[in-house]
Amino acid sequence: MLSHSIVRITLPVVLLMSVVYLIASEARATLVEPVAKNDRARISRIQPSQYGGQAFQIVYRVPVPIQVYWRFKTDFNGDFQTSNKYIRSHRLVAQSANVAITENRYANAPDVNFQWKTTVTASDFQLAYVLLNPKSCGQKFQFGRIEAAPDGPFTRVVHRIYFDFFGAFFWAHLPGPGGMRDFLRYTARWEQMTVLRLKERYGRPGSEAAR
Repeated sequence: MLSHSIVRITLPVVLLMSVVYLIASEARATLVEPVAKNDRARISRIQPSQYGGQAFQIVYRVPVPIQVYWRFKTDFNGDFQTSNKYIRSHRLVAQSANVAITENRYANAPDVNFQWKTTVTASDFQLAYVLLNPKSCGQKFQFGRIEAAPDGPFTRVVHRIYFDFFGAFFWAHLPGPGGMRDFLRYTARWEQMTVLRLKERYGRPGSEAAR
């Protein structure tokens, strides 16, 4: 068994080496990553916000026309959110002409209510969201912007995310399963599959969902 003095010396060295390895691995992956296919998410680090923290951009294509995607994305009272393995519950709290307040519970914090404010700009197919109760969620802040645009018969989505909380740096740099990139890839793939599954529901002009 290691003595306490050896542990005190070794642990910081191991942690430092782990951080260096993670950063170096991410840099190598960024340099050698091939050009993504149209249906594969492209993830990159971007300049953090003025508040610091971490920031990512994810770009992907959804296999439905933009009108269908927009109806899907702005259905804040939809029943499909909990098919995402990370979302335990979802409900619409309030909604006005262009602002929706929603409340989610997530698999990693099932007892915490995350309250989100989303502002809709329909003319530009843009959504801006912000976490209203970051302190009670153990975060400093989290907000982002989603921009959709036609891409032939499909929809191109650009999503920028800004966040900060204890451990955010390590989560952002963690490669493989459990890291931020893995989470974003799953989320994009889930959205692609879900909107395709619900294409008929959100593709019917005049239906209740086709707002």
